[in-house]
Amino acid sequence: MIFKLGRKYLYFVPACILLLVTFSVKGQSEPADSLHFESKRNIPDSSKIKVFNRLGFFYLKDQPDSALRYFYRAIELIERKSIESVHSEPTSDSYRKIFLARSKSSSHLGIGRIYLNKKNESKAMEHFKTSGRLLNDIGDRERMVEVYGAIADIHIAFD
Repeated sequence: MIFKLGRKYLYFVPACILLLVTFSVKGQSEPADSLHFESKRNIPDSSKIKVFNRLGFFYLKDQPDSALRYFYRAIELIERKSIESVHSEPTSDSYRKIFLARSKSSSHLGIGRIYLNKKNESKAMEHFKTSGRLLNDIGDRERMVEVYGAIADIHIAFD
């Protein structure tokens, strides 16, 4: 039976494989496409910071150089002295400080993960410590757990 339908299968099977590959690749890029679109819109800096960090974590394992670029773009935006509006509505200075510290900490944590994956122990530890310092400055103990876990990953990987 298979031998009689051989020609049909010859065209049918590759076409099915091509469709499966196309849909699986498209499905993986949709969140990134959406985030790229958001990063180009005229949105408040706080939203851009969030988008850059999300893109960084999205690309962390598969495209670490792209991830690094997005994390550094988030840090650059945070450190810019003239952040016009961190939020579209007025917020307190303490909320603004917490938001910026958490966002910068998240960027450094992502950068540290990239260096950990690249087997660069000193750079990974440097960024994890920076992340921890930022969280410690605002008293965010809950998020420190993630930093401690990242530092533990260094000790596991290099001991």
